Amino acid sequence: MRKLLMWLVAAQPVCWRVALGALVLAVLLAGQGQAAIRIDLNNPNAAPIPVAVPDLYGATPDSAKYAADLAGVITNNLSHSTPFKVLNRKAFTQSPAQMAAQGPAFADWRAIGADALLTGTVEVEGGSIRVEYRLYDPNSETQLAGQRYKVDLKFWRHLAHRISDDIYTAMTGEEGYFATRIVHIGEDRGPDGKTRKRLCVMDQDSANYQCLTDGNSLVLTP
Repeated sequence: MRKLLMWLVAAQPVCWRVALGALVLAVLLAGQGQAAIRIDLNNPNAAPIPVAVPDLYGATPDSAKYAADLAGVITNNLSHSTPFKVLNRKAFTQSPAQMAAQGPAFADWRAIGADALLTGTVEVEGGSIRVEYRLYDPNSETQLAGQRYKVDLKFWRHLAHRISDDIYTAMTGEEGYFATRIVHIGEDRGPDGKTRKRLCVMDQDSANYQCLTDGNSLVLTP
């Protein structure tokens, strides 16, 4: 493509070369800024996209703990989603601290086959958590998505699901589903040994399970 465009410029009179040259440059730069990793969900033969999800960076022990926990939930979400292939962390050569200080070494991530890379920082302040993340395409060295969130600390898992949704949307063009919740009728035995049915809810990955009724009233459907 590049050779063809340059040949077309060279074949024109001098008066046209400047204008055509500017157009060619714009076309080439536009191609560099577009990530070629969009997943076609309608193609059943599409190969999963290799994604690198290292721990996020936290400067304090508390922040570092939640940074690892957030990355763990995101990794679990993407690992169980067909469009993605999460890369083995043993292949990572950059630490979260190095990426926070220097930025991603894209050549290193390309070397292990990563088509998408998640980086970010986490700060825990009192009862809240602030997360800033960026999703990169190491091949074009461009940012695909980025956001800053601040929520109550008790909602950190929901925040991990929200970031997973952002990644899903950036790479598929479709709305993510990781932050959804499942409502169902659960059965267990009460103190009297009798079976009782209760209205229960949980995250899509089965975490944060809780029942909304005590089983003393009839519950047939959500």
